[in-house]
Amino acid sequence: MKLCVLKVISIVVVLLAFTAIVGFGSIARAETKKEYVFGVRADSSNSAGQVKEIMERALKVFNRESGIIVKLKFYIDDETFMNDLKAKKLDLMYSWRVDQNVTAIRRYGYLPLITFNVYGLKDERLCIYTKKDSPVNGIEDIKGAKILLCGAKNDYYRFRQLVKGNPDKYFKVVRFQKNIPACGSFFYSLSLDETEFIFASDLNEEIHKLNNPGPVKNVKKVACSSAFPLFFLNYSKNVPKKDLDTIRETLMNSPKEPEFKDFLPLMRTTKFKFAPVSIEDYRRQLDMFAEAEKKGWDKELERYVKMQSD
Repeated sequence: MKLCVLKVISIVVVLLAFTAIVGFGSIARAETKKEYVFGVRADSSNSAGQVKEIMERALKVFNRESGIIVKLKFYIDDETFMNDLKAKKLDLMYSWRVDQNVTAIRRYGYLPLITFNVYGLKDERLCIYTKKDSPVNGIEDIKGAKILLCGAKNDYYRFRQLVKGNPDKYFKVVRFQKNIPACGSFFYSLSLDETEFIFASDLNEEIHKLNNPGPVKNVKKVACSSAFPLFFLNYSKNVPKKDLDTIRETLMNSPKEPEFKDFLPLMRTTKFKFAPVSIEDYRRQLDMFAEAEKKGWDKELERYVKMQSD
């Protein structure tokens, strides 16, 4: 099955994160003896196996060339992954789910190390989209319409902040996609008139423009959420600062190692590059999750999803 570009980018990022570090292998041999465990929670789509295969290949190169040993622990269920995060068993972690990154930072003391930018976008917004010929030009114009939302906490919380209320305030029919990886297909639903509005990522719109412009050529944004940086690689405070600094610096230099030369055309096309981040870059998003817990938005989302018959 052909992967969507965003998933391929995620694979590239994970691959780079460890093949790139080979460049400081001589330093690592001299100063580092510790083994690190890198926990990865990928999605349940058909691409998960390919993510694991590429990461294992990358780590094989890294462990051979450097004095740092990184062991990959690939998770197929959320419960085991979150239990290991809570128990501080992971030195580095990657998850495709925003809420798991937030929990790792807010509750278990992990910190963001690095993120990545694509298509010239430093952050991602989630926007209400409709067709260009719609008379709706702002949230206040929406009355009694149908919208398709992703059933992920991050999406619902951002939608809640944007419309300053629950979905019923503006929409008569609210449908939630329970299969989170399938939320990337929302523009198809809009183009096929299966819904009047969708709440989707502006990054996803850019991906469609590059690969399959049909579903997005006749859409417009009605309103957008605040822009947040993407989560990528987080670390435990148990990892020495000197190793973290070296990893970050090496990634920022965007080395062109032969192990990932096949991905370089994709990186150029998507304008891919690493970007340093700190916990302050995610402060507004962390605060949003805290607000959601305080106001019961998580329970509200659960009720909406359970009300659906499918």
